[in-house]
Amino acid sequence: MAQDDARWRAAHAWRAVELLDSLLNVRAPADQIIFRYFRQHKEMGSRDRGLVADAVYGCLRYKRLYETLTEKVSGCTKPQRLLASYLLLTKGFSGRALERLDAIPDAMALAEAVRGQDVNALAPAVRLNLPDATYAMLETAMDGAAIEKLMAAMNQPADVDLRANTLKITRDDLQRRLGDEGLKLTPTPYAPDGLRHAARTPLFQRQEFKDGLFEIQDEGSQLISLLVDPRPRDSVVDFCAGGGGKSLHLAALMHNKGSINSLDVHERRLEELSKRRRRAGADNIRLHALTSETDPWLGSLHNQVHRVLVDAPCSGSGTWRRNPDLKWRDWDLDTLNRTQTAVLASAAELVKPGGRLVYATCSLFRRENHDVVRFFLDNHPDFALLPADECLKPWSLDNRGLTDDEGFLRVLPHTHGTDGFFAAVFQRA
Repeated sequence: MAQDDARWRAAHAWRAVELLDSLLNVRAPADQIIFRYFRQHKEMGSRDRGLVADAVYGCLRYKRLYETLTEKVSGCTKPQRLLASYLLLTKGFSGRALERLDAIPDAMALAEAVRGQDVNALAPAVRLNLPDATYAMLETAMDGAAIEKLMAAMNQPADVDLRANTLKITRDDLQRRLGDEGLKLTPTPYAPDGLRHAARTPLFQRQEFKDGLFEIQDEGSQLISLLVDPRPRDSVVDFCAGGGGKSLHLAALMHNKGSINSLDVHERRLEELSKRRRRAGADNIRLHALTSETDPWLGSLHNQVHRVLVDAPCSGSGTWRRNPDLKWRDWDLDTLNRTQTAVLASAAELVKPGGRLVYATCSLFRRENHDVVRFFLDNHPDFALLPADECLKPWSLDNRGLTDDEGFLRVLPHTHGTDGFFAAVFQRA
């Protein structure tokens, strides 16, 4: 912007600094902290909340760059330096305008520091807002130019993808209905039931959502359900169901027939799915809380299930557009890998001969994706890899470019407009 954002006031700056201070000192997910903060400050209007939330997420996306540009400016806290950088570089503030907010000391020195350096001369990891170790991991999967494009997309807010609940409404009818209410939605280019909204709006308050006509679900996540390809009379297991977005999609693909066992070790997540299945009218979903991936209850399903989906616990690096705070977490990838391989091995025992197993993550890293798949195949000779593009053919969608050279589903924000997802499809002999 060429001029100051006139909506910004000192109160907004103080709120943003206060929120950032909480986020930088607590490991809880950013969206939960922000939600709780706004609930405690009900005097803030919706426009005020939007302004502050946008600033906080912007600071988290560009955190390393902002810290580097302002590290030599003393007299201000880290949250103040981050917010100042955001306002100067993203909102077009001048030093004088920054000074008038009163929430940021040394405003003129910050403006000089931020605008007096050549960003292009910085190390790639700093410029692209990544920890050095994370940049090095990405280099094992793609070259520098591809990382540049990936992070250019990752450092922008994501669009909002909906999935029409075809148990109740078609995509076309949902698009018309929401369009009549002023929402400009476009069909997602790959997933047949998806709609995309470029602007953020409180969709959860809409009557259509309360009536179960749609769910919020990224297009990449919808594609994973298509790889499972459940038939109406199949038995299906969603092994790491979480909040149940994919379970609900699978129920719609099965026309509410057959059976879906949605499993998770976190009972509270299944409680949320219980509410969502009622709203969606998904009557073929059954819930079961596991003690671990080796829960004895699983024995009743051994060699019995047509389709098993493992949406594995992972770093979440593919969701940085929506969860930029995850970039700055210290991942224990060794522990994650042990969990991923153990869950996948346990889930494989449920698949009946001729059945299908799908392993999926929202991770960018080969360690959580290709390496886990190769380890599984080396230790399970009764399973064979199916090319993901062949598995998508029954859905008559344009699947060109959705798979990599090794036959895995691989979608990314800079090439597909989705979050980063990986999936491998296996068939049991």
